[in-house]
Amino acid sequence: RRPSPALARPALLALLRACTGAGDVSSQGYYAAAPGQSESLHYLLPAEVEGMRLVINGHTPALRYINGGGRCPGPSGSEPTGYELYGQISLPECARIAKQQPDMKGFRWGTGDGLSAASYRRLVRQDTEAPESSTIGAIPLDELFPGVEQFTCFIYMVDENRKAPKFVDTASLGVNIEVLDRRLSTLNGTGLDANPRQLGRLRHKHGIIAKPTLHSGKEVCGQRWSVLRYLKPTSSALWFCYQPVERQHVCDEMQSDFEWSSHRFLAASLVFLAVLAYVMRSHREIALPFAHSVEWIAFFCLCLQVSLACGAVLIDYNMDEDDVTFVWTVVCVTLVGSHLLYSPYLLFTSCECKAFPLQTIALWYLFVILYSPSVFFERLTFYRSFPLLMYHSPGFIGVFAFVIEGIRKFVFDNIFGQPKRAQEAGKPEYYMPMPAYSVQSYLG
Repeated sequence: RRPSPALARPALLALLRACTGAGDVSSQGYYAAAPGQSESLHYLLPAEVEGMRLVINGHTPALRYINGGGRCPGPSGSEPTGYELYGQISLPECARIAKQQPDMKGFRWGTGDGLSAASYRRLVRQDTEAPESSTIGAIPLDELFPGVEQFTCFIYMVDENRKAPKFVDTASLGVNIEVLDRRLSTLNGTGLDANPRQLGRLRHKHGIIAKPTLHSGKEVCGQRWSVLRYLKPTSSALWFCYQPVERQHVCDEMQSDFEWSSHRFLAASLVFLAVLAYVMRSHREIALPFAHSVEWIAFFCLCLQVSLACGAVLIDYNMDEDDVTFVWTVVCVTLVGSHLLYSPYLLFTSCECKAFPLQTIALWYLFVILYSPSVFFERLTFYRSFPLLMYHSPGFIGVFAFVIEGIRKFVFDNIFGQPKRAQEAGKPEYYMPMPAYSVQSYLG
């Protein structure tokens, strides 16, 4: 019989204290370091610290559901301005410093380089095998960041003018912080230029440096990654965002307003694409070459999006334990799903009637496919299990599925020959989508 989380957690904490030689665990969720050890990482990940709550997209208290991105934005996707602290600073110290700052909206703590991928995967797998061992409050950060001493603490501070107020002295906390002036590029009171080499020496001397930033957000409501993460095969970054408990209702109100405005913008974009399709269809000498040149690009976009969406669904249902099964499931779903999503375009373009509205709808649908990645990839950066999703590299799986489709298309065209419709591709009355040849090849 599996022990309950209430019984398993004390046993786990006792085991951690015995293995690490650490002191007692506090009510905040972290534990004191043993004599002679650094305090930086000898504590568990707290769900709440200094009146601030961990931001979890989806509100499920487990490591696999922490987005881990380096942005803590509001509903609009922009994070607030504030001060970036770098040095030997622990998460509890970051929380205590943030609590003393005026107009504080939250803070972000972590590192852009130092996460142990093996430890992360092991702790994440425990979510399905032993859920109580990887819930928030039972995650030892010294296993996630082995050997890391330098961390970044970003404190979000925004006044009524949407600017960062003056940084409050933290000498009472026993933490020495030098504040970098944003405009003069000097350290206050030192008179030294803040070039990277001197900053490195000053960090070594003073320990922590606070650097102001210029962002446009107003609240800390969620967590996300940069879209540039899709271009990186791996990443050793992991961040934790915290927001004041009393600011949650503000985020809920802003979220509803943003969803309404985003829906209006999306509707306006679809109308604009419809007008563009109508204008281009009126100029057949432009529309036909354009459609032929981007059809494979549109199908490639569908493969990428379907593979990412399929990977996210499998992760949500805890079906990602076996890597081989995961890969081939995503490949099969990507091939089938991409053809299903592409089929409306094939239906309109293969219609024997030369009705003008059908061809306009086909071109508009092609525009929608090409436009969809700008929305899909942006929204996916907020996905709660984004680091786990990127571990499986579903983007490369989508590329692999696209290559399989290209090879299959080439083989079938050479065996059965191109269909008769392909010979009429030069006529301006018809569109001949390249993936459509494969469908018609099946039909002979």
